[in-house]
Amino acid sequence: MLTITNRISFAVMISAIILFTSAIFSQPSVNEHSIKFSDVTTATLVGEDGIIMKTTNNGTTWDEQTSGVTNVLYGNSHITGLSLVVGENGVILRSSDGGINWEYIEVSTLDHLRDVEIVSSTVAAACGDNGTMLLTTDAGISWTETASGVTTNLNDIKFVSGGIGYATGDNAVLIKTTNSGSSWAEIDMSFTNGKINAVEAIDENNLILVGEMGKVLLSNDGGSSWYAPMGLSYETDLNHVVFLDAFT
Repeated sequence: MLTITNRISFAVMISAIILFTSAIFSQPSVNEHSIKFSDVTTATLVGEDGIIMKTTNNGTTWDEQTSGVTNVLYGNSHITGLSLVVGENGVILRSSDGGINWEYIEVSTLDHLRDVEIVSSTVAAACGDNGTMLLTTDAGISWTETASGVTTNLNDIKFVSGGIGYATGDNAVLIKTTNSGSSWAEIDMSFTNGKINAVEAIDENNLILVGEMGKVLLSNDGGSSWYAPMGLSYETDLNHVVFLDAFT
């Protein structure tokens, strides 16, 4: 269970990460929507006008990659040998060579896809507007729609070990899977409301949700109960949160 001191540390670190990210990765011409690290020095960011950029030196320099689309790109995920990007109007892009070449993947939805998470070398899930949830079991070559159980826009998705994953969205929606995205069940969040932009989980039990008007919620029992960090007062929308280790 997290101590009071660790809860306060969470609040301080969340604010610091937000400010640091804004300072380092902000660019004047194109809005970026997602940045993901694939190792300690390599990261990929995606955004408007189909932009995909990659750094291999902790952000000192960035190389633009050719996405082949002009759609807004909202989410990306990477493991060795596989990169996936999702975005506006159901666009999914796949690369097997670190982003040198990107392949456009046809899917059955035109809903905006907001995030994608690679679960294993073959399994990945993507979520989006109107409760859209897509699943691939062949490393992103083909995708099928799976029932999320909700019709609310889904904004973020996160998996931990054992095929356990969470997705969150508008109207304080939070859903959970225990079978790598094949099926989902809604977690009761009726005590709150508003848009939740991101979910982060270090394991099945320890979760953080962040959202509009500075919303931060933490759970250490897998979502059965929730608390807010002490001392946090932040009225700007929070869009992302990351665990650096079990307490940071």
